[in-house]
Amino acid sequence: MEPETGGMKGSTAIERTTSGRVHDHVEERVSEPRFGTVRTACKIIGGEERPIHRATYYRGVKAGIFPAPEHPSPGIARVDLDKLAAMLTGR
Repeated sequence: MEPETGGMKGSTAIERTTSGRVHDHVEERVSEPRFGTVRTACKIIGGEERPIHRATYYRGVKAGIFPAPEHPSPGIARVDLDKLAAMLTGR
């Protein structure tokens, strides 16, 4: 049986375990990176009307201008959009 969670909202929750004991804990909110396709990254860089070509994006990766995409599985490439935004704003 899973623990019951009290009806509290926010970052603090009260759990009642199966043994009846009450535990307070604080949930950590970790910001997960946002990922997008290379096509999405190209649209962010060049705009919706005239996105850059994906070959141009990969040339920028090779030159160190844009972040390299991650490959979660073969044939799939995802770009960390937070890193891309940071590189575009110069941070």
